[in-house]
Amino acid sequence: RNQALEQSLAETESTRQMLLRILEALPCGVVLLDASGSRTILANPEGQKLLGLSGKAGDELPKPLKQVLQRALSNADSISAEEEVFTETTQPAHWLSVKATRVSFSAKSPRTQHHLLIIQDISGEKERECEREEARNSLALAEMSSVLAHEIRNPLGSMELFLNLLHTQTSFSTEALTWINHLTAGVRNLAATVNNVLQYYATGSFSMSRIVLDPVIAESADFLEPVATESCIGLQLQSDIKDVEINGDPQALRQVILNLCINALRHSAEGGLVK
Repeated sequence: RNQALEQSLAETESTRQMLLRILEALPCGVVLLDASGSRTILANPEGQKLLGLSGKAGDELPKPLKQVLQRALSNADSISAEEEVFTETTQPAHWLSVKATRVSFSAKSPRTQHHLLIIQDISGEKERECEREEARNSLALAEMSSVLAHEIRNPLGSMELFLNLLHTQTSFSTEALTWINHLTAGVRNLAATVNNVLQYYATGSFSMSRIVLDPVIAESADFLEPVATESCIGLQLQSDIKDVEINGDPQALRQVILNLCINALRHSAEGGLVK
């Protein structure tokens, strides 16, 4: 009988050690709480790390977690209850998924129940969810910006056409022509901004072709002349490239020149010169 008892105790201890090793190797946190749900009886290494526990029996749960965990425990019956928790008690902070259930270890006293917590770090999932949400918001913003830019560009083109027609009239006074120049500069500035938005959110490839570089630069300078005049800044074109040809998209190239020159005009003092 003594030998059988010793063998049974040895088997029990072997099983206990095996279960402890399995518990320590689990990638999720396992924490056993007392009947009150406030102090630990057992916590595996992952549970200690996620909840910031020392690993000693009787550890008290961090205060920020108590309310959330107690709410999960209050809902825990025969079926496990799950709740997501954001905790800043550990560094770095974690998003945790906490599953709580009541367990009884005594057949004689089934009403004496403990609380078992299964805890997983879901910070990575939360980060990916936030990234997907940001991507959806960015896409919605891009679509809205593109639609608005298209809607604005059409009336801007008409306004510029009418202003050019007005500029050709000789019946206006010098002061009226100055106002027309200011309006033209403002419209062209807005047109450049709208084109920037459309280009930024544009999809597809550029329309590449052989283009003569000098006329593209000259057209861009003419387009910017009213803007420079309004800012009281000189704009001087110095080009010696003449008949040089390149492969490129003329509209995209004009936009690059416009962006560079507008930035230069905005950051130049009154009376300055942009070459």
